[in-house]
Amino acid sequence: MSQGCSQVTLSTEVTQRFSLELNSSELCVGELPKQMGNPKPHLIRNFLRGNILLPADLLAQAAIVGNDTIYVITGQHKEL
Repeated sequence: MSQGCSQVTLSTEVTQRFSLELNSSELCVGELPKQMGNPKPHLIRNFLRGNILLPADLLAQAAIVGNDTIYVITGQHKEL
């Protein structure tokens, strides 16, 4: 049971870090799909509303707009 609880916590942390990265991109939600290679707009809205967990394809597309995906996954900022 603790493994399942740990996975939920990790998933929540990844989701929170992804939201922080999106907010720091200074793009409005309406611009994100276009800048991210046109993922389905409802996917981004559903994620930002907390209706779904972070899909891997959305994370990959976020790298296009400069999101630190290493930070999103690990919680550690990449070193330059």
